[in-house]
Amino acid sequence: MGSRPKVGQSAIATERMPSVNTEGEEIKGRWPEVVGLTVEDAKNIIRKDKPRALFEVVPPNSCVSQDFRPQRVRLYVDHAGIIKRPPCIG
Repeated sequence: MGSRPKVGQSAIATERMPSVNTEGEEIKGRWPEVVGLTVEDAKNIIRKDKPRALFEVVPPNSCVSQDFRPQRVRLYVDHAGIIKRPPCIG
């Protein structure tokens, strides 16, 4: 019998796989440099790489769906609205 993937395993694997555009150039999909910034500052930086991003601000202890959306970037924030972990597409 084959083993079943653990919850979140596919999301981790997807995050590590680089995306490419039609010209074969790598597309940035993760922004560790915005950790510690405000939501607005983070959005401004991310929009430089992904102008059509749809942002979802995720407060502490919130649940999120497991579906993948290539235009979505989740911003995990603390109670003060500061980015607490690297945003990535999905």
